[in-house]
Amino acid sequence: MTYSNYGDMLLEMAKQVYGEPTYTSNNIVRFKQSKGLAVNLQDGTWFDFTENSGGGVSDFISQHFPNEKKTEVFKKFGGSDFLNG
Repeated sequence: MTYSNYGDMLLEMAKQVYGEPTYTSNNIVRFKQSKGLAVNLQDGTWFDFTENSGGGVSDFISQHFPNEKKTEVFKKFGGSDFLNG
């Protein structure tokens, strides 16, 4: 499946890592208990309040799929053959 924006891609990545969302409101989807992790669907960004870290798709891949090539994870979740930027 190819996604039209990085927010949708991040949502699918977060679902694989954390399971189903615990809260959804407008363009924000949250995972985990307490503060947890938030994915901003509009901006294509994420932030983990517990770990005090966040960023875009590339940062999510680095943190949550550290033993896999970024390009392969990107393609697996509907991205093109390479990361753009």
